[in-house]
Amino acid sequence: AIVFSGYEIGARIRTGARTAGLPKDSPVRRAYELYNGLKDRQSWDQTAVLFAIRQEKGALWEVKSGGAMEVDPQDGSNRWNPAGTSKHEYLHEKADPGQVARIIEDLMLMQPKSSNLVPGTDSKPLNPERSR
Repeated sequence: AIVFSGYEIGARIRTGARTAGLPKDSPVRRAYELYNGLKDRQSWDQTAVLFAIRQEKGALWEVKSGGAMEVDPQDGSNRWNPAGTSKHEYLHEKADPGQVARIIEDLMLMQPKSSNLVPGTDSKPLNPERSR
C-alpha cells in the first residue's frame, strides 16, 4: 500500500525553531536558517519520513483506507476520492500535533557521534587533518 501524509497532517505540526540551539555548522540548523530564519514551519516531509521509518500506526496516527488519491492533470493538486479503489491509505491524526512536533524535533536535534568520519563507516576520516 501507499500511505499518504496529507496537508492536514503536516500543517498542524510545526518544527524548526529548536534547531537554533544546534551548532552553527549543523546542516539541519543551516537549512532552517536559510529557509525561514530558524522559525517553526509546517512539517509535511518530516511526518512522511517519521511514518516511513517508525510506522507509528497506533501511537501517532490511524491509517485509513477505502478510496484513492487522485491528482488533477491540470494543476497537479490532489484530493482523496472515497469512492475510488486502490491500495492507497492515508494518515489520520491521533496524537496531539505538539507531541508529534517534539518527537520530530528531538530526532532533528540528534548529533552524529563523530563528524570526521566518512558517512556509513567508522574508520575512514573524511578529513585526515581534522582527525589529528
